[in-house]
Amino acid sequence: MDGTSETVREAGVGTRPSRRGFVYILCRATSEVDEYVFHALESLRPFARAITVVAIPPLPEGEIQRLTAVADRVIVEDDATHRIYLREADLMISEYEVAEVVLTGDAWFGPVHDLQPLFADAERRGLDAWEAVESPRGEREAFPDEGFPCVRNSWLWTALRADTLPVARGIFEGAVVALTSHELLAGLESAGLRCGAIYPGSAYGSHDASLFAARALIQDGFPIIDVESLSSFPPHLERFGAIGRETAEEAAAGGYPADLIWQHLARTVPPKALNAIGGMLEILTGAPPSYDPERPFRVAAVIHVSDVEGLSDLLERLAVVPGTVTAVVTSLDGLTAARLQPVLDSWTARTGHDSELRVTPASPGRDMSDLFVACRDVLLSDDFDLVLKVHSRRKSRKTVNVRRYFRRYQWENLLEDEPYVRNLLALFQSEPRLGIVFPPMMHIGYATMGNGWAGLRGSAQELCRMLGISVPLDVGSPLAPYGGMFVARPAALRLLAAHPWSYGDYNSGSSRRFGRLAHVQERVLVAAAGQLGYHARTVLSAEHAAISHTALEYKTDEMSSTTRGWPVEQIRLLHRAGSTGYGGPVALARMYLRLNHPRVVGRLRPLYRVAFRSYAIASAGRRMIGRLTGGRKGSRP
Repeated sequence: MDGTSETVREAGVGTRPSRRGFVYILCRATSEVDEYVFHALESLRPFARAITVVAIPPLPEGEIQRLTAVADRVIVEDDATHRIYLREADLMISEYEVAEVVLTGDAWFGPVHDLQPLFADAERRGLDAWEAVESPRGEREAFPDEGFPCVRNSWLWTALRADTLPVARGIFEGAVVALTSHELLAGLESAGLRCGAIYPGSAYGSHDASLFAARALIQDGFPIIDVESLSSFPPHLERFGAIGRETAEEAAAGGYPADLIWQHLARTVPPKALNAIGGMLEILTGAPPSYDPERPFRVAAVIHVSDVEGLSDLLERLAVVPGTVTAVVTSLDGLTAARLQPVLDSWTARTGHDSELRVTPASPGRDMSDLFVACRDVLLSDDFDLVLKVHSRRKSRKTVNVRRYFRRYQWENLLEDEPYVRNLLALFQSEPRLGIVFPPMMHIGYATMGNGWAGLRGSAQELCRMLGISVPLDVGSPLAPYGGMFVARPAALRLLAAHPWSYGDYNSGSSRRFGRLAHVQERVLVAAAGQLGYHARTVLSAEHAAISHTALEYKTDEMSSTTRGWPVEQIRLLHRAGSTGYGGPVALARMYLRLNHPRVVGRLRPLYRVAFRSYAIASAGRRMIGRLTGGRKGSRP
């Protein structure tokens, strides 16, 4: 390091010469290191004599080289035991002659504020060992049945003076299990050393301030954000009033690039959980749009049409989209195409937009196969900034009311009017890593809630393995555009679009590997975008938000009325009990055993399957007898 850099590094510690080292454990990376890590390491450089990065997962050589550019030493380890911290702290002191070692890692986003006051405060208080924020006494609560197992993570931020290391070594070596930061500092304090937290949890009324009071900490000048405050089980955070959206907005107000947060979380948090943690539902009103007309988008509107009568209304809505629009319309036969062409010609002449009509084979994949097969070239080209996927097709199995509301819900929440569309596009302008936008799951006229996977989660996991998608999938319903309509950046769809799908892949005989392939693709769209570092948002108009929220609030209240406790406790209880089925005696007996005698359940599982099938056959028999007897009294129990 040159003399200027050395002076900057020593500026944060007052009159005593500072030789500070950082041991940074990297254990959250998958196939590549997210940008928030490099941002953090670069921010530590002015305060560091040396930085050692310990990478836990095996990383490609290219990622190791990138880390080498911002660290003095990069090593790869098989496991993240905290004895690695001890070993690397020893090496740091002997090789770089540092006076203080900070044990930290990729468990935080930041810095949001200047780091210098943190070091100055520890120096002013004469601390031998200190935490940036008081850590909890034990392990954080895990929710494995809900898809949130215990996270083996690096410590948030613990600093040790060099002369405390012999005492710390004795504490580490005497521990039977991995130590927490709290346990280490308690041991050091009992040995007579001066220990403390720069930000004590008592000041925030919390036993775990970095998890549950992240926003308040930022407001008080705390420079980093605990990653788990934005990636834990949503009802657990909600119980303590921790709102991830507020935390992210506070960080952005402090100058931290929020896209670095969402890029990492999109890759590592189940999509629907992230949608809830981040409050990623946008209510787009008729307020003056924040859309910048000087940065217009080139939009490809991919439209699957089987209901010819609905196309004119859809095209009228597309006419309000600013910028250049190319409508790529797919139809299943030449006769329908002949009816569509004059409508498209009239629309292009009137609006100045472009259009193209493509005749595609009939396929069980319908609009999804037309997107990924017939319009694959559109998705993979560099001619468009956004793809708007909509369709006009009949839902013959639904009632008139449900069909009407479905169309209203999908079209109006994407294309209500010109101010609305401009506000929607403004989201993409303000967030470069926003990958896909669509309306939330419909729950009026549909029983999708709680059953969004529709038995396809295993097929989705298989598809993710094939495409190299490591984003964890939600245990409950996935975050997905269930109506099949959305706006997306083509780059966010690249993993799915680049695969050479054919129409044959959607046939029942060919899609055995993935079940109903079109439905599986629809359910992994957000995870596929997340793998590439793109996050999703959902959108509603003010009217549909009023309709949806009041209906959802009433149903949730009724569903919760027979189960005591906080929602996080109710959810855990119901997941432990398992599926209710149709509430028959066999299912209820199984739920009782799962709750009270879980070990017995495994032994009785074969017997339960026989009993369940027998009960189902008997129920079907009773229904058949009821139909044959005309539903006379006594025909059904």
